[in-house]
Amino acid sequence: MTNADIQDIEITGWTHGGEGVGHLNDGRAVFVAGTIPGETVRADVTVKQKRFARANLVDVLESSPHRVAPACTCPGCVLSYIDPNHQLALKRRTIIEQVERIGHIADPPVDQPVTPTAWPTGYRATARVVLTDDGRIGFSANKSHEIVPIDRCVTFTPSLLRLVETMDGHWAGAEMLRLLATDTEHLVEVYPGEGGLPSAPDGDYTYAIVTVGEPAIMRGSGHVTMPISPSSVPPFALQVSAGSFFQSGPSPAATLVDVVLEAAQVQPDDDVVDLYAGVGLFTLPLARLARHVTSVESSQTATDDAVANLADTSVTVYHDDCTDWLKNGYCPPGAVVVLDPPRSGAGDETIQLLAATSPQRVVHVACDVAALARDLASWVKAGYHLERITPVDMFAHTAHIEAVATLTLGE
Repeated sequence: MTNADIQDIEITGWTHGGEGVGHLNDGRAVFVAGTIPGETVRADVTVKQKRFARANLVDVLESSPHRVAPACTCPGCVLSYIDPNHQLALKRRTIIEQVERIGHIADPPVDQPVTPTAWPTGYRATARVVLTDDGRIGFSANKSHEIVPIDRCVTFTPSLLRLVETMDGHWAGAEMLRLLATDTEHLVEVYPGEGGLPSAPDGDYTYAIVTVGEPAIMRGSGHVTMPISPSSVPPFALQVSAGSFFQSGPSPAATLVDVVLEAAQVQPDDDVVDLYAGVGLFTLPLARLARHVTSVESSQTATDDAVANLADTSVTVYHDDCTDWLKNGYCPPGAVVVLDPPRSGAGDETIQLLAATSPQRVVHVACDVAALARDLASWVKAGYHLERITPVDMFAHTAHIEAVATLTLGE
């Protein structure tokens, strides 16, 4: 650090990655983690590019009224120094700015964010954690390869915390673990590193080794049963196996179901298509409301879970890439469509293929704001009107936000 690198910066903006934005003395934009719009800070400029710079926070000279004592010190909780209600305001601001800038939609209709029952702490029942050389569980430090060991995180459910304690220090040689925990069941996915694997620690849990292809079940059933209790439909449970995606926890998942069902407005004579359907989080409750539901999912393990979870319904389940499925002409015309694509988004090709079937109503779920903005631009190009975007804060204390966009065919 030199005096030339230290500058006083007024923070006026906010990035979708959760950093404050100001300007250096020469006018370049500078990103400063750990700050809040409205603050004046002293920062050490560490990265200088032609059009932007990055700086480390040194001191807060004028503090925001929304700054609080951090709720958590783990590297994953990058926004825990901000009052949770103001986190929501910043996340809503992020959606508006990204949809305007990337999606080219002026004044997008963005609701106030919805929060789960378990919020802002104790909501996370799944986590991916990395491992130190001696097997300590940790998270990667922000924008670095350093692994910071953790023994707790305020976002974890009590059951997930117990699983972390059981696994900590026992998987030296592995690269990463994926942990899933309910009140009564634990599942561990082990991703081997270059050092080989020691014997699994004792404990009442199921685990699988993940290398290439499908996970190899080494102990137990290879799955957990996640209880989901939405307010809009009766409770249900979902089998989630090693290798299958699931949301951050049962409480956030239940809230997301409520928002999706409200947006879909499914009627008893509707046909519904659920794309990127996973293990059936939306498919199962949709099947209780619609005439018929079609589920499409590319993951074999998630499809197998969906078949088990939907055994008592009339849902038609396809194991297929969603874009290929649409190219083959399987999508019924005029359906209500729900899609929850991966972080990268659905993409223009998929959306144009889907729009060609003239869905009467589209519910587009997204976990990345920039990808959502790109996809919304494709929907508008295809003739669809954006009715609303409902943010769902399934990731309190992090920069992530889930968003549910509702679209209808324009006139």
